[in-house]
Amino acid sequence: MWGGGSKPEHAAIPKWPDDSAGDRFFSTQGIADAAGAPAIVGATLPTPEGMAAIPELWVVATSALVRAVVLDGVTVNHPAVSTVIALLEPVVKRELAYYADEMTWDEYPESDVPLRLLGDEVLMDATGAIVGDDSLASVLALLERRLDTAFDTPGRRA
Repeated sequence: MWGGGSKPEHAAIPKWPDDSAGDRFFSTQGIADAAGAPAIVGATLPTPEGMAAIPELWVVATSALVRAVVLDGVTVNHPAVSTVIALLEPVVKRELAYYADEMTWDEYPESDVPLRLLGDEVLMDATGAIVGDDSLASVLALLERRLDTAFDTPGRRA
């Protein structure tokens, strides 16, 4: 249903120095999944009905979007990116409705939904790569001290 049924060629994952932000980000499972996803440019995409009904396609589409932008250098305003986003739109609307209504939380395949995949995996991995293994508490403490100094010192602007 996606890419004509052939196994996609893996995208190249950039190499970075050990323990650098790039190494921490590009060595995550989300990026590994994206590298194995099909390319979206020139792909045979599922129908809107198929995309809306088959949760496995949500995972493929999400990974394919990450691959396109992060690994293949496709810009976010590329028509293929827009097409895949449009295919995911009804799914994302359902996901947002699901999160807004606690009564439906047991009725939705939370692990496969696009926003959770992008947020909990890719964006959190990116944040973790930047912060590193350090506790966020130390980062917040540093920011708090700097902001307190900036706001409490007469004549200084933040």
